[in-house]
Amino acid sequence: MKTIIFALLVSLSFIGHSQKHTNYIITAEANALMCPFLSPKLMSSIEKNGGKSVVKTKELTLLFYCEQSNILSEARILELVDNLGYDPRMFKVEMKEEE
Repeated sequence: MKTIIFALLVSLSFIGHSQKHTNYIITAEANALMCPFLSPKLMSSIEKNGGKSVVKTKELTLLFYCEQSNILSEARILELVDNLGYDPRMFKVEMKEEE
């Protein structure tokens, strides 16, 4: 289900875009992204660091993309997670480069 939602969001986000980009899926154990205080702060932090179209799904997954010129590394994302007070060991970051 999350793959279908992600594909739809990415497709809609990139209509008219021809620049290469990287898609991201962030998940967390123990429903950590359910937090009404920290998860919006994480989303905002990702946007400030170059993330585009950051959304949180009903399945408590963060989806976004970065243009090729402003890629976020997994280490940087986990640093943002840690800076907010989350335990970065609970988070999983998936990245997929697209054209």
